[in-house]
Amino acid sequence: MDKSARILVDSCVWVDNYLGHHPRHDDSFAFLNRAYEVGATLLYGASKLETIFYVLVAEAKRMIRAEKGGVRDADAASARAFAWGCLQNMRDFATAVGVDEADLWLASKYRSVSSDFEDNVLIAAAQRANADYLVTWDAALLRTPIVRTATPLEMLALIDL
Repeated sequence: MDKSARILVDSCVWVDNYLGHHPRHDDSFAFLNRAYEVGATLLYGASKLETIFYVLVAEAKRMIRAEKGGVRDADAASARAFAWGCLQNMRDFATAVGVDEADLWLASKYRSVSSDFEDNVLIAAAQRANADYLVTWDAALLRTPIVRTATPLEMLALIDL
């Protein structure tokens, strides 16, 4: 694979990367780290940042609640600080791909392929960004015929070819 590939990374991969206890953390981290090392252009859907932030805060609070039995104000602030740090890391190592009306129009045209609007917007973002691959753990998205997709493990293998 060309080391200068453009790779759009789905939010599930970013979330798994930041949550060390998730079962797919190691694979997501290894892929992102290797892609960055070889100089691949990593991309993320700007419209996904809100969801990523929410999931990271919620997961951090869940872990705090499990450990302490509750979440104090200071704990909630720490959870938000953690999520903000993760988003900053994404912005430091990857490039946002925006969404506009043309992408929404295109996403609606993909309904015959997938009824999942969120997946269709991500596919449109991959096309907007001229991404060589869309990397995800989403089984339905991996089956799309519209853009080339791979799991983080598959992409890791492709990078090292």
